Amino acid sequence: MRRISLILICTSISSLAGCAGLAAVNSGQQLQAYLDCNTAASKRLATLDGDPVLLAVEAESSCENPRRVLESTYRRLMPDAAGSMIQDLKSAAVGNNAAAIVMARAL
Repeated sequence: MRRISLILICTSISSLAGCAGLAAVNSGQQLQAYLDCNTAASKRLATLDGDPVLLAVEAESSCENPRRVLESTYRRLMPDAAGSMIQDLKSAAVGNNAAAIVMARAL
């Protein structure tokens, strides 16, 4: 439970957008599609039993298509930073997904 509390503190939708840096300005629609996919997947998986972190990883994995579109845009705009930006986004998304699952279960 302490780990989930730290995730809640350390991640938020605004930090996801911040992780994306300058490329997010030019790829806002792709970023929003990725965020929306993760939100929907988290809500869907929150109804299942299981570890919220494992379900959060599964939710992020189910958003492969919008992530790939976003990654393609980042690679075109900022080829040297794209890989680390996507990894940061994935990590933040998993944290947000876990927090969303925990919060949905508490309702």
